[in-house]
Amino acid sequence: MSDSPRWALVTGASAGIGAAFARALAAQGCALVLTARRVERLQTLAIELEQAHDTRCVILPADLADPTAPANLCAQLAARGIGVDILINNAGYGVPGTFAASVWARHADFIQVMMTAPTELAHRLLPGMRARGYGRIINVASLAGLVPGTA
Repeated sequence: MSDSPRWALVTGASAGIGAAFARALAAQGCALVLTARRVERLQTLAIELEQAHDTRCVILPADLADPTAPANLCAQLAARGIGVDILINNAGYGVPGTFAASVWARHADFIQVMMTAPTELAHRLLPGMRARGYGRIINVASLAGLVPGTA
């Protein structure tokens, strides 16, 4: 391994479990790419981590409900010369109400964020991990879609 830090991409990094992953990875010496929709929260977290752990943080705001977001994120990483070694697929949210009461577009966005985007990011980043001989992927999942009696 070189003296360069490992790069970790954390989706949904603006709060909760994503921010906790970012803090833990920074404490272990990782450089971080933080992504979520809420830019101000990402900026606050990046400043906190840079000051507390003397680590590098890159903020790439994205809405993973946008089908072009994974490819755009990977293009921005490539343009910066960042090879992601650790992928934390953590972005997510819940759809309130019942399945039938929500419009399909809302469910399509949910599927994009919870299933398609994490799978695409893994697919796009895995070759670089393999080429560098190191990679880790963590997929944070939810049981929210399995609550009985909500149809």
